[in-house]
Amino acid sequence: MNEILARYQQVKAAQEVAFIPFLVLGDPNPEVFLKLIQTIEPYSDFIELGIPFSDPIADGPTILSANHRALQSGSNYSNCFHLIQEVRKLTNKPLILLTYGNILGVEPHRKQTLDKFAQSGINGIIAADIPVEESQELLEEAREVEIDIIFLVTPTTHTERLSNIIGKAQGFIYLVAVKGITGARETILNETSSTIRRIISKLGTDRKIPVFVGFGISKPAHIQEIIQMGADGVIVGSALINQIEKNLDNPIAMFEQIEVFAQQMKNATKALRV
Repeated sequence: MNEILARYQQVKAAQEVAFIPFLVLGDPNPEVFLKLIQTIEPYSDFIELGIPFSDPIADGPTILSANHRALQSGSNYSNCFHLIQEVRKLTNKPLILLTYGNILGVEPHRKQTLDKFAQSGINGIIAADIPVEESQELLEEAREVEIDIIFLVTPTTHTERLSNIIGKAQGFIYLVAVKGITGARETILNETSSTIRRIISKLGTDRKIPVFVGFGISKPAHIQEIIQMGADGVIVGSALINQIEKNLDNPIAMFEQIEVFAQQMKNATKALRV
């Protein structure tokens, strides 16, 4: 069993759902970023990382600002491998990378890039703009270095395409909860509820691969709602990064507030399903 599924089985055995925080590598600067990893690690089941990128098409203003801060601090593709290695020293939990096709590149460059990510400690990659229909070579290359390629499912994914994704899915399915870009939201939208229920119904109760829900989750109550809908994990990015942005001039407050937030979110994942 690979690292992602093995860790998920541990979470499931504890009768919890997974909490997956997302941070941009090097935001707001490499030193503070690594301290943030240390702060959230005890409450995390997986950690998702984004490579600083000037045009992250799936992201809203909060994560876009995080990318810009990271780039301005000197974090970029060239030195992201070193930062990932430093993160790996701080945790043995699975590391998931969010990136894009032009960063991964094409053969033979892509295979070398995947190998470097694997050597750095990455267990799974979400290539946000590579559709499942064009993924076969990437899947084969990633399999050689034992990296899972994780696919996105959205409210607009039709049944035939969903079946294709399920057939090729590795690690977990990333269920995008809303139409549109990332960003913390006050309430769980109706389209989120209907999308989760449709995907869970298609996969069945004895599914072999978990479903993690992201985009818009910003408070413990959201997690408890999503648990009741049948999801296996929650991915939280913008709400976490908001805490960084609010405390750029006060790192001590930043660490304190992020720790409280991460602890509250993880505690919410321990609510048993009924």
